[in-house]
Amino acid sequence: MGVHPLLLRIAGGENEVLDFKKTISSASKIAKTMSAFANHKGGVLLVGVNDNKSISGVRSEDEKYMLDLAAHFYVKPEMVIF
Repeated sequence: MGVHPLLLRIAGGENEVLDFKKTISSASKIAKTMSAFANHKGGVLLVGVNDNKSISGVRSEDEKYMLDLAAHFYVKPEMVIF
């Protein structure tokens, strides 16, 4: 069995189209990062990943709510998140 592609991306570290966030504490703050990606080359935001590339996990319902709020309320036009 090979290494999962997501783990390979994490191992490669952050760059202009990949950002790690340990936690999401504010919808308005994460909306700034989402807007920056949308206005540049696009990108991937991995929540629950530390800057040192370790996986810490998420507080699922709280962080999902804040990401959804950021994508649909703070960012215009609205973003699709998955």
